[in-house]
Amino acid sequence: MINKSIIIHKYKQMKEVKSITSTWFEVKVSGERADESGATRKVKELYCVNALSFTEAEARTMERLIDCGGEVVEEKIASYKEVLSRPDEESEKWYKCKVVVLIDVNEHTGKPKRASVYYLVNADSTAGAESVIKDYCNSSVQNFELASIMETSILEIITK
Repeated sequence: MINKSIIIHKYKQMKEVKSITSTWFEVKVSGERADESGATRKVKELYCVNALSFTEAEARTMERLIDCGGEVVEEKIASYKEVLSRPDEESEKWYKCKVVVLIDVNEHTGKPKRASVYYLVNADSTAGAESVIKDYCNSSVQNFELASIMETSILEIITK
């Protein structure tokens, strides 16, 4: 059974944010695809898959791409554990966001203890990704700082 929870946060003046928590794998597939002109060319595509193992991630990816063909050329465990999106908005772009959270303050030195948390966010732009992160973190984390937002080449999220 996959460790997965779906949570929807809704607070005053904030839009809903859907969160899927799981172990995520990034799976790169190499194959031939037809472009707009009809010519066939070799491409590498990146997919994000929730699974318990590399074997399961590869099997789910190949099951999804059975009609297109291709082969898995690389797999790795993703640095993020949560995928965030708006239930009423769907975009083709995925952003990897780094959030720095203040955990505690060292009693002896007075210096803050911080932890970095990564999220994969579905949005139309970096501003959209920032809005999703802020709505999500404002509902659950007291002290956070959005350290970076980077557009990824992920084409699709593969769940069950």
